[in-house]
Amino acid sequence: MHIEPVSYESPGAAGTNGATGFYALGGDPHHPGEKRPAVVLIHEWWGLNDQVRDQAQALAREGFAVLAVDLYGGQHATDPDRAGELMECAEPERCVANMRAAVAWLRARPEVAGDRVACLGWCFGGAMSLKLALAQRDLAGCVIYYGVKLETDPAVLAGMPPVLGIFGAEDESPPPAYVREFEAALAAAKVPAKIVIFEGAGHAFANATRDDRYRPEQAAAAWRETVEFLREMGNVRR
Repeated sequence: MHIEPVSYESPGAAGTNGATGFYALGGDPHHPGEKRPAVVLIHEWWGLNDQVRDQAQALAREGFAVLAVDLYGGQHATDPDRAGELMECAEPERCVANMRAAVAWLRARPEVAGDRVACLGWCFGGAMSLKLALAQRDLAGCVIYYGVKLETDPAVLAGMPPVLGIFGAEDESPPPAYVREFEAALAAAKVPAKIVIFEGAGHAFANATRDDRYRPEQAAAAWRETVEFLREMGNVRR
């Protein structure tokens, strides 16, 4: 496993001309062999913490090149009040610029298949994953774990990459009814999509560090859906 902190150009990101992230790659990066599919990984409202780094490494072990972005400029939180402050200060335009720079950085890597780059995020990161896919429609896929803000206008969604949506039936942010509106809008826009709402699961059910919310059975099933979807990306483009 090759892991390293990295920097990439992103005008205005984190108040500088650059951005930082965490790169994870399975195998020997100096002998990459076949080019790998890649994933831009987007953190929850807590920021780029150890749990997100662990997820990046887990995806790398599945054969992906993974760049976990930092949309908070090096800051992260351990309590909800601070997490909320950081999320509120994360300007959407700057976040999108950061993530698009991450896509470009991955596509420039010799071990990455440039036409097989997807995005994946949880909670705040799920909403950002959708924003990135809408801003950069040549991505191969978009994975949204309980994204707090969805889009229900088919005209806006039309032409975006294939979507995998992972949600909990007991979640209130977003509630299942809102998720179904999103699903219907994707269908109306003719966007290839699979939406899974897990019974017995609420918000953040896939985060193993959240003892109060983690649901291991549903999280394992969601992970299987995610890996399968990402392995197929590029093959389902219209």
